[in-house]
Amino acid sequence: MEREMKEAKDKEKEELRKRLQEKRERKLENQRKGEIVQKITNVTKLKRLKKKQLRTIEKR
Repeated sequence: MEREMKEAKDKEKEELRKRLQEKRERKLENQRKGEIVQKITNVTKLKRLKKKQLRTIEKR
């Protein structure tokens, strides 16, 4: 009896963990879809940027 209750509780925890993981992945994917992306073709512009501006740039 106790073992069954423990297994049910563990199963619930695992399902919750999976749902939260899927939610995080979906949120990240939607965030990336909504971003405005601008391709930098002239690399010399990067060399002229200040530190604060460089922090905002992400490489993909």
